[in-house]
Amino acid sequence: NEAVQANVDQSGNDGGDQVVEPDQKERSAKPLSEAAKRQDMIDTELNGMIDEMMDSEGFEDETEMEKESRDAITKAAKELCYTRKYYDVSTDKIIFFPSITKLIVNYDLLEKATEYYYDEEDEFPSEYSMGLRDVTFARIEAEGSDDEDEGEMDDDMMERLSMPVQLTEDEADPLEEAAAADDKKENEAVQANVDQSGNDGGDQVVEPDQKPRSAKP
Repeated sequence: NEAVQANVDQSGNDGGDQVVEPDQKERSAKPLSEAAKRQDMIDTELNGMIDEMMDSEGFEDETEMEKESRDAITKAAKELCYTRKYYDVSTDKIIFFPSITKLIVNYDLLEKATEYYYDEEDEFPSEYSMGLRDVTFARIEAEGSDDEDEGEMDDDMMERLSMPVQLTEDEADPLEEAAAADDKKENEAVQANVDQSGNDGGDQVVEPDQKPRSAKP
């Protein structure tokens, strides 16, 4: 039995499950930070839109997006997109905004990309601006009314209900900070009650005008 078990342990895949090395298992079990989640959201959405644009009509002569343009739009997205979040009680989900889609529709992302594209006098290439907008509107149309309803939400209300998103790994998570502050207030309140009662440890309470029995001759 010990030999059989040793073979199973050595193979690590007797039941056909994926083998996870100890350090890999530790990494997979560790939840992503909010900054990492945000970065993943931006990379996945933007890269998908760029790939879709490059596969569309009008870009047959290009195999990939110009590096300087891609770098510029990526930097712009990292600066502007998904910088705030709020809790949607109707769906019980955390909503991150503003989205890449919204910032392409209102031109904010494309204007910011121009700032990162070569020199100040250089404009972000118009063919990429139009291509990304075509992809964006095609996605909105395909997804239907859900995106339209989201676009009609009150931006001011979203802003008031929202809080900042953790943008970098070394930046404190606002939710964790808020939770820590609440814990600190609760601990201070408990300590204040203990100090006020003066009897949290079960010691004998002696009134000022009453001498302890141990002092009685």
